[in-house]
Amino acid sequence: MDSQSEWADSQDEWTDSQGEWADSIGEWTDSQVEWTDSQGKWEDSQSEWTDSQGKWADSQGEWTDSQGKWADSQSEWTDSQGEWADSQGEWTDSIGEWTDSQDEWTDSQVEWTDSQGKWADSQGEWADSQNEWMDFRGE
Repeated sequence: MDSQSEWADSQDEWTDSQGEWADSIGEWTDSQVEWTDSQGKWEDSQSEWTDSQGKWADSQGEWTDSQGKWADSQSEWTDSQGEWADSQGEWTDSIGEWTDSQDEWTDSQVEWTDSQGKWADSQGEWADSQNEWMDFRGE
């Protein structure tokens, strides 16, 4: 061991002076006791995963990253370019809003229809096949 690079392989674990890592199970740690794999994913002592561009955790089935956040523990998802959730079968995004909870879809160009001939525009107004309008609350 020297001051610039230290390691030990007695347990198939390796460390250096710029951080610590272990390859005994193909995972790596830095000096923050976070583990990384070869794809740049990190795991800390709570079995949560982060990478250098954002953080996510799979210990509870929840995920986030720095460009947007999402979680699948409740089957709900959001991202920074628009938010959506599928836990109730409802979806929205920032380019145009839609939901499929009622088998109805919207986008900002009024281009979405479902198999029952229903659609809505970007103002959250809905039309059925009889061109009767309502908002997505059903009003």
